[in-house]
Amino acid sequence: MSLQRVQPDESQSKGIIKNDQLPLILVVEDQFEMADYIRSVLEGFYNVVVVTDGQSGYETTLELIPDLVISDVLMPGISGLDMCRAIREDIRTSHIPVILLSAKTSDVAIRAGLASGASLYLTKPSNHEVLRKYVENSLQLSLQTKRYFEAFWGGEKSDNPKAVLPDGISTEKEDLFIREVEALIAPFIVTGK
Repeated sequence: MSLQRVQPDESQSKGIIKNDQLPLILVVEDQFEMADYIRSVLEGFYNVVVVTDGQSGYETTLELIPDLVISDVLMPGISGLDMCRAIREDIRTSHIPVILLSAKTSDVAIRAGLASGASLYLTKPSNHEVLRKYVENSLQLSLQTKRYFEAFWGGEKSDNPKAVLPDGISTEKEDLFIREVEALIAPFIVTGK
């Protein structure tokens, strides 16, 4: 099984062969064996793209807008923590769940990982069934959040059972974005321009 390093440029990203029916997972891991293990656990269930450093991880996240990111914490250049913060701070990617994987198991390391905005912090090596279940649950939570916003924009928020935001999910950035868009278009709606 060979690793595919995806550079975040248009020509290469269009060359990714994927099944549009499966969610896209970006794996950011600098250790070949671990990246290969994660890919083998997820392939067949998900489309998997692997990059080997935090900078490429962030750029590829912007380029592909994956459904989920799984990242190592310690990598050359930008760490997984810094990449996760960048993903969380960018309105284009703030909705994407991030799972951090690390050999560091101290409470301090775990708190730092979760403080960076990660949805989950798992220790390496992770049992393949556990990892797959965490991925499945994270994607399900993300889907519920997506349904919430679809119902919101469809005007069905108040009476649609799909418009319930999952517990623990904050939409502060998305709500701010929605208010900014509404403020921008409001003058055109009122004046009829």
